[in-house]
Amino acid sequence: MKWYAFFVKTGEEDTICRYLNQILSYYTEIDYNILVPKRELIEYKLGKKTLVQKILFPGYVLVYTESILSIYNVILIVGWHSDLFALLRIEENFQEIRSEEIVPIINLVSNEGIINISTIFLEKDKVIITDGPLAHYKGTIKKINPRKGRAKISLKFLNQNCYFDISVKCLEKVNEEDIKNKILF
Repeated sequence: MKWYAFFVKTGEEDTICRYLNQILSYYTEIDYNILVPKRELIEYKLGKKTLVQKILFPGYVLVYTESILSIYNVILIVGWHSDLFALLRIEENFQEIRSEEIVPIINLVSNEGIINISTIFLEKDKVIITDGPLAHYKGTIKKINPRKGRAKISLKFLNQNCYFDISVKCLEKVNEEDIKNKILF
């Protein structure tokens, strides 16, 4: 099975995902999986911390299948959704997402297609990932902002380097002196 990408109207990725699932569910001979990768981010609005989900690749819906031509033909028969623009191609062929591009994405997302918050431990210039999807990340963390709880990572997608902020929970080392000076309850 291989991964492909549909180009869709930005903001309508989930709508297209539901549409594709709805029309393809009638064709049991087509084996497929649809993914709209998302990332959890902590945002601060009006002094309050909120957890939001953002689309990782706005304007794209990913499909995993051996039968991309069958899926394309079903869409032609049923009709294109107004927010579904195209199935990406290279000349006459449908553009397959290379395994070195899709595997890091698949390793980062949960079963629900979401990059959850990772827990990291900062000690001087060293970053230790203790928990979460970054524990399996085989790439470069470009920058960490402990105050905002974000890490900037790099992923390659459709032959382009893309940089994303993902949420991290930063743990800090506590000195024994600090513990002695605090009142514990």
